[in-house]
Amino acid sequence: MPSKSNLLSFAAPILIVVALYVGFVMYMGNWTPIMVVTSGSMVPTLKIGWVILVKSVPYSQIRVGNIIVYRSTDPQIPDPIVHRVISINNLSGQLDFITKGDANPVADNVAGFEPPYGIPQSRVIGEVVYIIPYLGYVILFLKQPPIYFLLIGLIIFLILIDLIRDQGTSRKGGTSVDEEKNSENGPSIQHA
Repeated sequence: MPSKSNLLSFAAPILIVVALYVGFVMYMGNWTPIMVVTSGSMVPTLKIGWVILVKSVPYSQIRVGNIIVYRSTDPQIPDPIVHRVISINNLSGQLDFITKGDANPVADNVAGFEPPYGIPQSRVIGEVVYIIPYLGYVILFLKQPPIYFLLIGLIIFLILIDLIRDQGTSRKGGTSVDEEKNSENGPSIQHA
């Protein structure tokens, strides 16, 4: 059985990373604050393989020219879309955003991807607030099924090796700190 200190040394970094991520999610205001660009529709501003940080902002703060991330109204498009706002409609207090990819020839609503009046505010995930070039290549590479499964298998293998090693040392009996000190100081002499 692994010792409590071994479990703690294994679990502590994981808990720290999870806590930091949860804090980051809360700060950014959405569950997917880190995304990788997977389409060329925003070239040259955003290239495939770049990471974007997406923050939830009040809809009223979104301006023409801002880059937003939204969920399409088309069920055939499951991934979030990252496009620039080119116009904003205010219909009875409901904001609708007309968007267009920088590399696309026409707006999304003209192309038929979105409703004619634009993206309803309820579909907006957030606004792009930071861009990290090239980092996404690593993420995209690791997400490929063979690599992903190899990585998961390697992690499980390393955990099992660590657990087996801990089992082996506990079965050998090990030595106590006092026994190690006595062996370093030579044989102990008992007085009658």
